[in-house]
Amino acid sequence: MGESTRWVVRFFDWKKHGDIAYPNRIRWQYRHLRVDLEVESFDVSGEHCDPKKFSLPEELLAAARELEKARTNSDSKTAVCKVVDLDEQPVARMRRTIQAANISMELGRMLPAIMMHVQRQGVAIAGAPYSRYHSFDGRTFDLECGVPVVEKIEGNGKVEAGVLPGGKAISTWHIGPYHKLGDSHGRLGQWVKDSEWDANGAMWEIYWTDPGLEKDPTKWRTQIVQPVRAKKK
Repeated sequence: MGESTRWVVRFFDWKKHGDIAYPNRIRWQYRHLRVDLEVESFDVSGEHCDPKKFSLPEELLAAARELEKARTNSDSKTAVCKVVDLDEQPVARMRRTIQAANISMELGRMLPAIMMHVQRQGVAIAGAPYSRYHSFDGRTFDLECGVPVVEKIEGNGKVEAGVLPGGKAISTWHIGPYHKLGDSHGRLGQWVKDSEWDANGAMWEIYWTDPGLEKDPTKWRTQIVQPVRAKKK
């Protein structure tokens, strides 16, 4: 990941086993990419673990690399669009038809409800929240939002199991406030138009920055993903 990328590791929720104190929870954080680990067991044999043998999942490391690239290319007009290969990703989601003016308010209601349902089931969240726009008639959006999960969830009538599709896609980064996302969507759309690819289904946005933690909108990082297929000749 290079010398410029640094993970911050925090230890908390300390417990004791006999005379041994240990952190029950360990948090790895790179900017706003956060991984929480909970201790299930530990070895009291006295042998020390070689830290070189421990590594985070490659998907998280790859996401951190992407964030680092986005940081060094903060001008959204020159941000790179690139072809990526995606694996199918299980998600917990909700889908509604909403007024365009109410997107932020509805996301603020839907995403917490989804996360609470996932947590109640004891299923681990596998990444940052997303929203997907299936259609727009000029006034209303057919909006899906959710979070990636490590395994299929059970629905409750409002929150349901779903997937984000695998296959070829175009990915780019938007760095800045959400009200300027349209500029990055336009850039991605033009890139696809000029390329050997056609759009293949609805795009989605992944929100890697928590506005509750980062108050400066110019630092908010959003990944835009557009599934594609080869153009017919």
